Amino acid sequence: MQKLKCTVLGTCLVIGLLCLTANVAVANDLQSKIDTSADNDVLTITERQLDSPLTIQKPLTLKAESGKEVLLNVTADRPALRISGKGPVVIDGITIKWQLATSQGRGMEPAAVWIQDCQVIFKNCKVIASGNEKRCPTALLGTGFSNVKVEDCRFEGFEFTVNCVGGAEMTIADCQILNPGHCGASVFSGSTLEVARTLITGSKFHGLRSSGGKIDFHDNLILKNKNRGVYLGNKAARGRVHNNVISGNGTGISAFGGSEVVIENNIFSGNEYSGVDSRSSCPLNVKNNIFVGNVHGFVLFKDEGRNTLKLGANCFWDNETDLKDIVAPESTLRLNPEIHNPEAGDFSVTSDQAKAMGLKDSATISKVWKKHSIGDL
Repeated sequence: MQKLKCTVLGTCLVIGLLCLTANVAVANDLQSKIDTSADNDVLTITERQLDSPLTIQKPLTLKAESGKEVLLNVTADRPALRISGKGPVVIDGITIKWQLATSQGRGMEPAAVWIQDCQVIFKNCKVIASGNEKRCPTALLGTGFSNVKVEDCRFEGFEFTVNCVGGAEMTIADCQILNPGHCGASVFSGSTLEVARTLITGSKFHGLRSSGGKIDFHDNLILKNKNRGVYLGNKAARGRVHNNVISGNGTGISAFGGSEVVIENNIFSGNEYSGVDSRSSCPLNVKNNIFVGNVHGFVLFKDEGRNTLKLGANCFWDNETDLKDIVAPESTLRLNPEIHNPEAGDFSVTSDQAKAMGLKDSATISKVWKKHSIGDL
């Protein structure tokens, strides 16, 4: 009997090793195909699961077989997918699960997808954290002279989910950024980030952040992030935040560091501290927004001897305090904007007096709401 048990155990070990070897061989085979492919080739992945990191350094399309899920499941102190050099590169329809193998990996290239100096379209993909935030620092990072378009993707569970740094330009559109440990998407000095028609929710700190970067945040649902929906600072952000619903966050938008941003035609609702708060030294232009049901609508923190902020016409209703430490301009409206049906994603304004306030394009927001089944959150 003991001999039989040993034989069975030995057989199981052999089978397990063969399966592991087969998975590695499949991944190595795909890497070989990538390395030997011609520029602009289209490689279709037919394997269901890959376990080894991949590197792309040439113009190439890498796509999952139509109708099939391809899982790139990697634990390593390097990216699951590293893309650099000459582009364009297209990644289409792949699910990536990734975590660091050791703590030393945080000082190397700590991202599931690392893009450097390359033009990339990353679409129809899922990037899921395999472990906790410390083992999963970043889902996708664009750096250097990269131009990255992220389309119809889902990101879940990373500490700093998407980062745009070092001069990169990035657009995130029609995506989901779920449950970040610290921040959903961040842009830093010298880089540019556009986020459009995207759901950003569940962050333990911030939804979106600019620290010195140029931004265009529009047509998004920025919901239920514990600290701030949008963080502008510590270095000066530049750009626009417009046509968003920013609801249920600690604060909707906080501005620091001399940030020069136009904040217009948004709806701020149900935020626990304020819709917007800002240092007076930030040359913000805040206009045509609706602040409804927040603890404070707008809060100003005064910097001694400085007041560059512009507060234009906005509509306030049902906040515990509409304005704190700032005088309301004559153009301020204090009336019910009569938002049609926010529980169903219809944020159109029915009050004739408030028609110029709130979303300029409520239909787009309604589509984003329905696409992401917000009623199920």
